[in-house]
Amino acid sequence: MIIISCSAIGLSLSRDMNKRKGSIKAHIEALRIIKSEILFKGSDLRSIMTLLKNRCGGAAADFYALSFEHASKGLTYSKAAEKNFSLLKKEGLTGDDIEIIKSFCNVLGRYDACSQSEMISRAIDGLEENLSELKGEMASKGKLYRAIGATAGIVLALVVI
Repeated sequence: MIIISCSAIGLSLSRDMNKRKGSIKAHIEALRIIKSEILFKGSDLRSIMTLLKNRCGGAAADFYALSFEHASKGLTYSKAAEKNFSLLKKEGLTGDDIEIIKSFCNVLGRYDACSQSEMISRAIDGLEENLSELKGEMASKGKLYRAIGATAGIVLALVVI
């Protein structure tokens, strides 16, 4: 029982890393869609958010759509997004990931298409860099977390015996 409990802790840490990885990928995909819609189609935010819901789904699309919903009630998109940053933490994103998304939200709908596209590209680059670092961390620490959990469980079991 002790071994299983400690292994669960290690697996939980590993699962959190996988959750963050999935969230970062979803935000990168959402940002790519937003960028192409703004730059190549000149779509308005309402159309883009509908498209995100249909093509991406998940927590990332929900974050952008909910932020747009608040913005349609008279707030700027950046102020509306601020109300939803707690959702990003629940997705497993770190403070650095959230700062990148905040910087993007500050320009969405405020400047011309080229300026928005440039900021989206920076946000994508920042998230891809974080994703790359996370993958390296997962390769080195993911197995470690699982092994530590199992080892701690075995040691505790031996101490109890």
